[in-house]
Amino acid sequence: MKFDIFAMCPITKRFESTDTSKILHVIIPNLFVMWDDKIRKAIIGDDKRDGRCYAYEFLPKMQKTIKEYLNTYISEKGGSFEFAAQQLSKMADNYTLAKLIDEYNYVRYTKGKSLSDIRNVSLNNTLRTTQK
Repeated sequence: MKFDIFAMCPITKRFESTDTSKILHVIIPNLFVMWDDKIRKAIIGDDKRDGRCYAYEFLPKMQKTIKEYLNTYISEKGGSFEFAAQQLSKMADNYTLAKLIDEYNYVRYTKGKSLSDIRNVSLNNTLRTTQK
């Protein structure tokens, strides 16, 4: 796979799948979700880092997660997938859905924050801002 060719760094002779996922995200930000070792292990459950794992395991799981978020939005507020995607993006500084799921994965798996930690930080920041 091309992913594996790009991931093999000719200078360091290391396989850089995290960097490759970031490069792909920059090229097509609506499609590619970034990963790192902790995200990959949490979502895939093992140390596979090759392009086949990224394309056929990781990205489909991210697509399923994004569809679940969109379905939740649609069930609560109505609309289509496209409308829900636009609204979620608009609520989050116009990030792509791929970037939003990356941000969630980073905080949850790379930083190791629990869902209650994430909610409490968000709530505390909102309260501080409104109390000023």
